[in-house]
Amino acid sequence: FIYITIIDDEESEFAEQFEIQLTGATGGAVLGLHLVSQVTIARSDSPQGIVRFLNRTRIILPNPDRPTEVSLVLERTGRLLGETQIDWDILGPNSEEVLPPLNSDIGDPVNGSFYFGDE
Repeated sequence: FIYITIIDDEESEFAEQFEIQLTGATGGAVLGLHLVSQVTIARSDSPQGIVRFLNRTRIILPNPDRPTEVSLVLERTGRLLGETQIDWDILGPNSEEVLPPLNSDIGDPVNGSFYFGDE
C-alpha cells in the first residue's frame, strides 16, 4: 500500500487532480503497464458559496383574515466567488407540484430568481 495524506485546508477550492507514478523497481521486480494512478480531490465547500434559508425552514402561520406577507431570508456563506443566481418555486399547497400563477391560495410571485453579486 501507498498511503498519502490529504490535508484539509481552510480554502474553498475547485477540484484538484494529481498523479502518483511508479518510477522504478529493484530486486528483480519489473514495472508493469499501469504505472500512473490519478487522484481527484473534489471541490471543497463550493467556491461560489453555499446558499440556504437563514430563518427557520418550518414556519406555521395562523389562517389570515387579510393578505399576509412572509419574508424568507437567504444567506450565502463560504467563499463568495462570482455572481450566483438562485431560482425558486412555491410547491403545494399540500403537494409536491409547482404552484401555478393562477391559484386561490398564494399571490404573485409564485416563482422567481434571487441574485448574489460578486463580493
